[in-house]
Amino acid sequence: MPADDLCRIVAVGAVSAIIDVRPAEAYAAAHIQGSLSIPETKITALVHAVTLRPSAVLVCADGRQSFAVARTLGFSGFSGLYYLDGGLSAWSDAGGALMETTERGKDRPVGRPQNDSRFSGVARLFSYRLLFFGLAASAGLISLALRFSR
Repeated sequence: MPADDLCRIVAVGAVSAIIDVRPAEAYAAAHIQGSLSIPETKITALVHAVTLRPSAVLVCADGRQSFAVARTLGFSGFSGLYYLDGGLSAWSDAGGALMETTERGKDRPVGRPQNDSRFSGVARLFSYRLLFFGLAASAGLISLALRFSR
């Protein structure tokens, strides 16, 4: 299946399942939003996922691995399987968005900086404290200046 066709199908929500057959680490680094991560090494889970869906598009980095898996499953009697020609590279070139999984298990667009709320909250706390103490020190200096000017 060409990448631009898959982009159109995903846009209208007509795809039954997108199954990423790469290793979990590769999936976490970049994947299609809403796709399932079922590495080709987990044959039982892959067969189970395929039997539950009327059709599925298998994806990988360049299309070769997903082609081999789709072909093998096709020889085993499974139908309704497609593979993404050119893989995620073609998907990205066709304008498809890629997601990555953060350390906290949330998806975000690839390349967007991670906003770790623990650190931003600490930084915010310190900036508020500095602002408060700065204003308090300024008020103290002003009152001292007024006291000595009399």
